[in-house]
Amino acid sequence: MSLKKKKIIFTIVSALILTIPLGCSKENNAPNQAPTATSNVESPNATPTAINTIEQDQELTKKLTSEKIVQSGKVYLTGDKAVASITFKEGTDEKAIKELSTKYANTLKQKYTNKKIDAYGILKNQVVLNISL
Repeated sequence: MSLKKKKIIFTIVSALILTIPLGCSKENNAPNQAPTATSNVESPNATPTAINTIEQDQELTKKLTSEKIVQSGKVYLTGDKAVASITFKEGTDEKAIKELSTKYANTLKQKYTNKKIDAYGILKNQVVLNISL
């Protein structure tokens, strides 16, 4: 291939590489639009629904995060659910994950009898156990 053809191909490829990100960006470059009739306008009598609120159970969260095999975790209430999200330290075995997740699922069931219970065991950024009561 001649040097002239290589330069032309290089120029075309370079132009494509430089322009593709501009056309394919996820950023919305459209000008701001006026709100439509279906925008988030609330009536004066509107009250927040229970589904939209998240309340953390500080006591159980503190107890959970003090467990030796737990890297991080949170116990919270949302709508009709009580949830324990438990991230385990790397190297924790499945038996220990199941035991601790079950312990907190049962604790939540006793404390919040009128709510559905979910407990998630997370290891290496993947849910490895999901308990629903």
